Amino acid sequence: MRQAVACWIKILGPISDALDNIIFLKRQQWLATNYVLLLYVAIFVISAHYFSRTDVARNWLGVITIAAFVVHWWMLHLFQRSIETFRNRLVCVYTTYFSEDERVGLDLRLEPRSYWYEPEVYIGLIASHWWELF
Repeated sequence: MRQAVACWIKILGPISDALDNIIFLKRQQWLATNYVLLLYVAIFVISAHYFSRTDVARNWLGVITIAAFVVHWWMLHLFQRSIETFRNRLVCVYTTYFSEDERVGLDLRLEPRSYWYEPEVYIGLIASHWWELF
């Protein structure tokens, strides 16, 4: 009985750490996205209300918009890479400590694909920022 409890404690530690880190990183993604959306709204309001079409300051706001897009995309990439690392740790724990019969109920992919394989992520990013460029 003692060995079973020690084994579960050994398993639950890495699982809970990885899950907590994934949840934290997903919250950080949403936080970064909300802040950049607020920045886009502020840039849109400022450029539409205060500047004419040929104003140099309006061009600088366009440069700031493009820079915000690049920084936001890079931050999301870093968050996704970290999430993928923790998901790989979960897969390692699940394959090491659980049999195939036990894993059936867990409903997880043993070989998680990276978000790079999902073209809708890029299409969505480009489409959501395209209106800012012109």
